[in-house]
Amino acid sequence: MKIFSAEWAKELQLEINKNQEYKNSSEGWEWALILSMSETNNDTSVYLDLNNGECREARLAVKEDFDKAEFIISAGAETWKKILSKTLSPMQAMMLKKLTIKKGSMSELLPYVNSLKELLNSAMMIAAE
Repeated sequence: MKIFSAEWAKELQLEINKNQEYKNSSEGWEWALILSMSETNNDTSVYLDLNNGECREARLAVKEDFDKAEFIISAGAETWKKILSKTLSPMQAMMLKKLTIKKGSMSELLPYVNSLKELLNSAMMIAAE
C-alpha cells in the first residue's frame, strides 16, 4: 500500500483507534491535523479529525481542509519514508528541520508531544511501500 494514499489513511485511522497509549495521552486534543508531503500536491496529504484520543475520520485532504485544520505537519517524501520505516525518529527529523509544523503553534503542541509520537507510531504499524 502506498503511503499517504486513501487506503493508507483508512488504515491509519484503524491503527490510531487501536492505540491505547494514543488514547491515554490525547485527552484535551480536539483539533484537526494534516500530515503533508511538502514537495507534492494536496492529494498526498492526509486529513485527520482527532478528538480526545479518537480519530473520527482519516482521508485524503482537500483544499478546504488546509484552511480548517489547526495543524499541518509537513515533510518531504523521503523523510516520511524514513520516519515510517523507523530509520529516522520524528524528533531527529524536527531538529534537522526535515519535519516542520507548517501551520499551528509548537507551544500548543508541546503538551501533546506524546500524542504525536503515538500517532506516528500508529502510522509505523502500517505495511506500506
